[in-house]
Amino acid sequence: MRCVIGIDVHQTFGEVMIWEDGILRHAGRVDMTRTGLEGLGKSLRSTDEVVIEATGNSMAVSRVLSPFVARDLDLWAYQRGVTLDFSRPGKPTDNAFIEAFNGRFRAECLNAHWFLSLADAQQKVEDWRRYYNEERPHGAIGNRPPILLQNHVGATSPPT
Repeated sequence: MRCVIGIDVHQTFGEVMIWEDGILRHAGRVDMTRTGLEGLGKSLRSTDEVVIEATGNSMAVSRVLSPFVARDLDLWAYQRGVTLDFSRPGKPTDNAFIEAFNGRFRAECLNAHWFLSLADAQQKVEDWRRYYNEERPHGAIGNRPPILLQNHVGATSPPT
């Protein structure tokens, strides 16, 4: 029996969803504390798969849950040639660029739209990506869109 535990990581809590035997159910919240995460980890079975939303806190969550799922994660990474690289505890500035981008993407795209289908989501995300790279002014580069730094002749995005 396959069981996938998904954790949508927020700043102080994680929403836990469980998919088992084709049924998805909400399993409540877990505190984003070592004690809360260790409690979740102790409830895991060796056959459970854990999926953590890729946010700034996900590496910290992975570190706490790693004693419970580390062998599976290490094996997966080894088989695929992936090097696991964790941010230092208490050093969110190690990953400041992606944290800032994730915040903008969530606020300007994900929270701004309802996605009616996968195709609808793909189109809206692509529209936002083009806006972000081709039109939206970026303060760090003189309030110009990034496309102007790469393409001095003014061409638009590569053809799709």
